[in-house]
Amino acid sequence: MKDLAALPGLSGERPIVTTIQNCDLPWYVVHTQPRREHVAEANLRAVCPRLLCPRYRRRGILHGYVREIVRPLFPNYLFAAFDAGKDFRAVHYAHGVRGVVAFGGELAVVPPELLVSIAAHMQHGYVVLAPPALEPGQRVEIVAGSFQGYTGIFQEGLKGAERVTILLDTLKYQARVVLDRAAVAPIVS
Repeated sequence: MKDLAALPGLSGERPIVTTIQNCDLPWYVVHTQPRREHVAEANLRAVCPRLLCPRYRRRGILHGYVREIVRPLFPNYLFAAFDAGKDFRAVHYAHGVRGVVAFGGELAVVPPELLVSIAAHMQHGYVVLAPPALEPGQRVEIVAGSFQGYTGIFQEGLKGAERVTILLDTLKYQARVVLDRAAVAPIVS
């Protein structure tokens, strides 16, 4: 998948904010087909060059391997600035688009301040999401990998918070295990 920083209008944190603030057109929410945000984005770029489909990336387990996963922050939705009177049909019927979000027959206008606050959390074209903080002694569940489904007690983070050490609970003994941070989630009680 392309790096968002290479797309027009998304070449850094501040240009996005400037683009949103200096836009004289209203911003609308566009409902896309499932997992086709990139198709809608590519087809809408000709109609409305001001688009925002915030994505986040994280390290996660995919097919048993630790990989960088890129996902939309709002699955099946993106934001577009366009003239509804002139471009509505072109946006509504673009490939990859299900429609423009409306309530009671009125198109849902997104306040630019909301988009600016989202853009303020972006670095290199992606929204930065931090994993939930883990405290020593906190109970955790292993959500991916060979030990998926087991529980344990968090002991410490290693190597810049990408690896963690937990005390694994089993029926007969406890074992100290080092895992990828993405494979561990806190147990909410």
